[in-house]
Amino acid sequence: MGVLDERKLVAREKRNSTITAYYGQVENLREDLEVSEIRQRIRTFSQTTSDELIVALDLLSTIQDIAVVVHGATGCSASMIGYQFRNARQFKKDGAISSDRSTWYSTNLDERDTIMGGDEKLRVVIERAYYDHKPNVIFVVGTCVVAINNDDMTSVVLELQEELEIPIIVIDTDGFKSKAGINGSDIVLHGIGKYLISQNATNKQIRQVNIISTTLNYKTKKELHRIFDKLGLKANVIPRYATIDEIQKANKSIASMALNGEEAEVLLQGLEEIGIPTITAQAPIGTPAISKWLNELGKHLEIQDEIEIFIREEEKNVQSYIASQPLKGEKVYIDLPASLATSIVELVEDLGGEVVGITIPFVDVSNQECLKNLKKEAYIQVGNGQLFELANIFSKSQVTFYIAEKANGDFVSKQGVIPIPIGNKNIFFYQGIKTFVNSIHRAKRSVSYTRYISEEAVNPYANTWTKKSTNWYIKQEVK
Repeated sequence: MGVLDERKLVAREKRNSTITAYYGQVENLREDLEVSEIRQRIRTFSQTTSDELIVALDLLSTIQDIAVVVHGATGCSASMIGYQFRNARQFKKDGAISSDRSTWYSTNLDERDTIMGGDEKLRVVIERAYYDHKPNVIFVVGTCVVAINNDDMTSVVLELQEELEIPIIVIDTDGFKSKAGINGSDIVLHGIGKYLISQNATNKQIRQVNIISTTLNYKTKKELHRIFDKLGLKANVIPRYATIDEIQKANKSIASMALNGEEAEVLLQGLEEIGIPTITAQAPIGTPAISKWLNELGKHLEIQDEIEIFIREEEKNVQSYIASQPLKGEKVYIDLPASLATSIVELVEDLGGEVVGITIPFVDVSNQECLKNLKKEAYIQVGNGQLFELANIFSKSQVTFYIAEKANGDFVSKQGVIPIPIGNKNIFFYQGIKTFVNSIHRAKRSVSYTRYISEEAVNPYANTWTKKSTNWYIKQEVK
């Protein structure tokens, strides 16, 4: 059975043997992933982190011309306020649909609904979302409250789908199916593939390549379009910041690729099932990885000559940035998803730096290849948002720079480490090298500030904790 044939997507832990708690050498982690039954670990103490519901809402907030109905208590949809504000100006700047008005709703379940069920409220809110906005698609997102009261969202949706005559897609998240937050975007990709792409399958192909991403920003999207235009191709970047029309046209593409393979695997697999092949390549960060990514594209589309000319032209423009060696003699800590971290390690070393540690939010069997690119004796932490473990690591290592999507500037500076946030920047392809180097130079100017902050700060963690081993609270799971 194909992934898009499944009514509900199997959680990451069961599907890919995902690990979300680990600290130790890369060599031991590789061994763990090679056994038939993964040795799962748990944290007996854990700080808060984004769950699958938060990640699903983040992704859905970026898709244009839809309405989102969050079926749960009002607080379950609170994150949408921030996401809506973040996206509104960018949508307008891109000439997209107006985002002045809210395109998300909450069914506002109360204590009584938790016991008696909230089917009727769900029906009313879906109808209101439709008649208020006339969206192309409505997504109904489940929450932990629904998992408790066992509401049958699917029956309500099937009933209304016939009446309203638009796709209404159930995103069956509840916040505790998986310890890996990325499971939320997996469920969204599954719904998109099953109900918006595969059901409109077509044999008509155009010179277009799907670029699947759930986390890229507008700057990266703009760079992708620049590169593909120069190569005489069309990049169909989905689903983040895409329209429903762009998503539905994915079945007309001649191939699919990803910037970060681990976040796109559900949709890549689904597209393969309807006849669109996947081009696999390492995340295009740093000249070697960029060259490999583009060459894989060139081989598949038989445009190797055009690719070689493009690579030569673009590499000339970044040689001076790499030659400047802005990280020479500096110790760097990386906190990024595994496939991105692997490429960033190579770029940091090309720029003269030394990577002294890595944090990744999760790891699974799909990451086995990228782990081979890391030194086997290197130490790696697996976990998302566990700042207390980072504080322990920093107390034992001389780290100068901390590179992450969200660099937790206040916390990191108090540890005497200079943060370099890259989540709102384009770090991919050749323009990404320039941006990354410029970010390093900018960060270097804050050395005095970081030193002052760290000297004056009150450490929230006791000395007794920093003297313990980093994996003190990570234990073997007992079944």
